[in-house]
Amino acid sequence: MLADEIARLLEEQLKIISHEVRINLLKSLQRSSHPLSFSYLKKKISMHYSNNVNLSFHLNTLKNNNLIKSSKNGYLLTPLGQKMVKSLETIENILNEENETVMIRTSKYSKEPFKIEKIEEYLIKEGNLEQNLAKKIANETIERLQKTNIEYLTAPLMRELINAILIENGLEKVRHKLTRLGSPPHEVFKLFNDNNILPAHYLKKLGSDVSEQFLLLNLLPNNLADSYLSNDILLLHLNTWNLRPFSCLLNTNNLMNFIQEKEHLPPLNNNDQHSITECILKSFDFLENISQFFSEDIILGDFDQFFLDKFKNHSYNPVISSVLQSRITYFLNKTRDSFVPNLGLDFSQSLQEQDKNEENLTFFKKITQILNENEGFYGGFPVKPLILIQLPRFLKNDKVSFLQKIRLINGGKNNIIFHVNEYSNLLNSALIKISKETRNNHIANQLIMDKILINLLSIASLSKGNDDFFLEKVDDRLNSVFELFSFKESFITQKIGKNKWWNYFISKCFEDSAKECMESAVRSISFFNFREAIITHCGLDFEKSQSSMHFGLKILKEMNSLIQERKEDENINYTLTQPHVLNRGLKKHREYGGEMKNSQIKFNTTLIKKKTSLSLQERIKLHEKLSQFMNGGSLFNVFMPSIDNQEVREIERLLFKSNIPFFSIKNS
Repeated sequence: MLADEIARLLEEQLKIISHEVRINLLKSLQRSSHPLSFSYLKKKISMHYSNNVNLSFHLNTLKNNNLIKSSKNGYLLTPLGQKMVKSLETIENILNEENETVMIRTSKYSKEPFKIEKIEEYLIKEGNLEQNLAKKIANETIERLQKTNIEYLTAPLMRELINAILIENGLEKVRHKLTRLGSPPHEVFKLFNDNNILPAHYLKKLGSDVSEQFLLLNLLPNNLADSYLSNDILLLHLNTWNLRPFSCLLNTNNLMNFIQEKEHLPPLNNNDQHSITECILKSFDFLENISQFFSEDIILGDFDQFFLDKFKNHSYNPVISSVLQSRITYFLNKTRDSFVPNLGLDFSQSLQEQDKNEENLTFFKKITQILNENEGFYGGFPVKPLILIQLPRFLKNDKVSFLQKIRLINGGKNNIIFHVNEYSNLLNSALIKISKETRNNHIANQLIMDKILINLLSIASLSKGNDDFFLEKVDDRLNSVFELFSFKESFITQKIGKNKWWNYFISKCFEDSAKECMESAVRSISFFNFREAIITHCGLDFEKSQSSMHFGLKILKEMNSLIQERKEDENINYTLTQPHVLNRGLKKHREYGGEMKNSQIKFNTTLIKKKTSLSLQERIKLHEKLSQFMNGGSLFNVFMPSIDNQEVREIERLLFKSNIPFFSIKNS
């Protein structure tokens, strides 16, 4: 009789839970850690069924049979109801094993039978979910799949379904962790259909996209990633940002001495063509090896002094010229894919003696011809090495149009930056002042960690004319920049800090440990849209309004003050600089899209606009006033006629008379 009674009860319970709506109600309550209201359950059921479902009837049926109970906060399972749901799951698993017809195409290019355990494992391993919660999400995923009648799944479709369920359950952070890296199909099609993109670049580009997404989605905190994505802060070379430093300055003499020691080369002899050729080859081999560790530039300081001593007597030697041409050309052509840093050459010694000036200009002309006749190309534009020239000391009283002569030698190309201070040098876009307080009075080797730019226009758009709010936001952005530098140092240390080649290079060229070298590296902080921010905030350009000028100086002074304060507190080499170009790192973003593609977003890094009614003398004074707070330097662009005349000489006179340490000449 007892067996008959149990059979009767089983039949009744099976009838109660046999209805699909009631099964879903029980599962919904089982997955929740708190009571669920009638309105919530109504909304949940209506997602899968028509509005004609009599929810009250089904809830009362479950309640009358002691499977659920109600409270002032809503409905929840009874102990009997919890046991019944577990029994249902057991039955479903048995049926699923017997009817394993759904297949899934995995991301590992294989087809496998779909199993719930795979979802749980995925949520625990990649989403860091607790096992019970992972099981709940997996069960809900199975329910959704059963309603779709899908017989063939792909991993991306499965992830989309899981992600939707995570968001519905308020697990946005877990959803963020599970974001997959890769380019959207339409972007891949765009690359694939572009006949100008070769296979090697196609593969590099796809890998570059994944590296950028990994940085923004997985390495940086959400607030810092959002600052970049909203164009509040600009990071250059995003694809390698977490992998390597920005730039470096290497003293050429020190480098050559190191190469001779490393390669066991005989002492260089001015009359020995073979030893000079061998040293050039080995030096550029070394530069190519270290290029993998930098994103923007490798600058060879005192480049001319070495070649004056070792190469000048052979400047017309066809063999040596050919070797130098081929190695420089090869390096520049590698620059075209933007994964290799550009080359910079510093001429700070050869033009200092007046009695040898013509002779040295002839040498400079020969070197320049080698450089400019063999340009690389990037993005359809020629890639030229950056040429840094220290102006001769005797020129201030000289009548010869020196700048024009240099421009003619260089073929009128805009790749020269002039500097006037004997103790200073600079790096492309970073404009770092380097002291010559080093052995042998040579330019010291210097590592540049990175250059991060703050968008001042976006601050002006928020401040709505409130000065205090503007300066407060500048402070906030700077704190984000300091935090980004901290992350970058940790990323680079983790990635290449223990690399044997990197440590060998640092120990020999910087005579320091990799850790100490990284800690002392320059951290360049810059900005863009300065003029636009002033106009938006003050209503007038600072060239036309004293109040606008006063506020512009106030911004720069505040930034410099905060940077110097942080520099002293943390003993970290922060510096405020102003870049002279939107460099290759930014051009890459603008060419290939990302957040930079929006043509409505301005990226203006110049302090003084090109089309201005100010005289050159007034522009010089304005630049001196604005750049007084930029310890890292700021470049002044001069627009000069292409022919040598009285106007050219007046421009030179004003420049030599000024206190501007860095300037570049453009065609007017």
